[in-house]
Amino acid sequence: MTNNITSREEEVEKLFHSGAAKREAKQYEESIADFTKALNINPNHIPSNMQITYSLSALGRNKETLPYADKVIEIHPDWDTYEFRAAIKKSIGDLEGAEQDYKIAWGIPKDGCI
Repeated sequence: MTNNITSREEEVEKLFHSGAAKREAKQYEESIADFTKALNINPNHIPSNMQITYSLSALGRNKETLPYADKVIEIHPDWDTYEFRAAIKKSIGDLEGAEQDYKIAWGIPKDGCI
């Protein structure tokens, strides 16, 4: 069983790195395909959830990014992820939602500092 988990984790990382390279090369559709495959294996993979939003945004598909940002918040609700989602909400015209997320983010200590 451990080998199966390890191989699945390795496959997610392989797909993530492939997607990231394709995104850097501005091959956005191809990067979305890789991130989607990674998320089909592990829907909680934060880097893939975040990176797919960048590729979708580059294609002007900003409204499609919100579920991925929501997933990031669900998995790791810290100041950085709330600011990340606030920026997405702002980009799709949800200024009220963006303001709420910014307020939450600014109320969370960074690096454990108060």
